[in-house]
Amino acid sequence: MSDQIQMPVRQAGAIYLKNMVSQFWYEEKTDKPSDSSTFTLSEVDKSTIRDNLIEAVIHSPDPIRVQLIVCVRTITQHDFPDKWVAIVDKVHHFIQNNDINQWYGALQAYYQLCKIYEYKSVKDREPYHKAMRVLLPMFLERLCQIADDQSDLSVLTQKQILKIFFTFTQFILPLDVLDKNSMNTWIEVANMILA
Repeated sequence: MSDQIQMPVRQAGAIYLKNMVSQFWYEEKTDKPSDSSTFTLSEVDKSTIRDNLIEAVIHSPDPIRVQLIVCVRTITQHDFPDKWVAIVDKVHHFIQNNDINQWYGALQAYYQLCKIYEYKSVKDREPYHKAMRVLLPMFLERLCQIADDQSDLSVLTQKQILKIFFTFTQFILPLDVLDKNSMNTWIEVANMILA
């Protein structure tokens, strides 16, 4: 993540990390007898990666961010909510800041969690709904705040928030999270942005 290192080296490091996470984050359960040569990352390494990944996504240039987003997806798939509930707190923290650059990176990371829960049944979505009860009002507030801004970053951020909302409501309308008033506001803001 250091700016002192040349970009090709940083990008190679990000690709290496992505490959390590993709291959060695979890141990596959097989019917074969235990093979001592099977390698998985240690819990200490996993914890270090989880603790720093969202910040890395936020502060990375796009070529590195693309690789790190894949890491977020893989880790979230295996560790949320049991081992990585802190992803919600990290996203919440960065969305509270007044820096739209941080919002965009945090939203991209959080979207990976949304995609994992997109097609799950209602009973399997409870950890996701719990997170959305906290984050969705803040996403709506930020969307309203930047709806009139037509800068590139603002438009990308608006699009990312709308993608999260769409993924959340595409197949299940979670009335335990969305009430009538907030749903009306979401529709009004979406119409304003699309107009």
